[in-house]
Amino acid sequence: MGTNIYIASDFYIIIPNMNYIIDAFNTGYKIPAVARLIRSGQIEAAIDLLIHNIRLHLPGRGMRIILVVDGRPRGHSVPGQKSGVEIRYSRAPLKADHLIQDFIRREKRPADWTVVSADHEIQNTARDQGAAVITPGELLRAGPGSKKKKTDETGSEKPSATNIDVAYWKKLFEAGDDESG
Repeated sequence: MGTNIYIASDFYIIIPNMNYIIDAFNTGYKIPAVARLIRSGQIEAAIDLLIHNIRLHLPGRGMRIILVVDGRPRGHSVPGQKSGVEIRYSRAPLKADHLIQDFIRREKRPADWTVVSADHEIQNTARDQGAAVITPGELLRAGPGSKKKKTDETGSEKPSATNIDVAYWKKLFEAGDDESG
């Protein structure tokens, strides 16, 4: 069973077993309502709203989604799960960045993961380990929860390839090379 990833206004493709590890605050600051909650110290409410937004853009089942948060809100002693999204908190002095990088470095199959972050260090680590990388903006533009345009910036009706598309096709062709061997 695969995951539905919507890449254009009227169709979607299936990406088998794509998993996501997401830099929470990095992504949250791209959503004005979430950013306001973070700035006002309402971290749990921000996480809930962020998860809601993530699920709008990654609605499929059969994928693993990990949201990594800087610090731990008061009263939260353990990582949890909401709406099928695992929540992991960093502990001082470590930041979410370090947890994401360590996770990808230790992962046996980093190519099965997509890292969502705009942080260049995280992106470089992920790419070096063979994981796909997309920015929070790319995640929030993908899927059925996005505001779709009929044309891209050049006025063309043909949609541009996103990093999600590129990661899928790269993974597909690399898997095909292994099988033809």
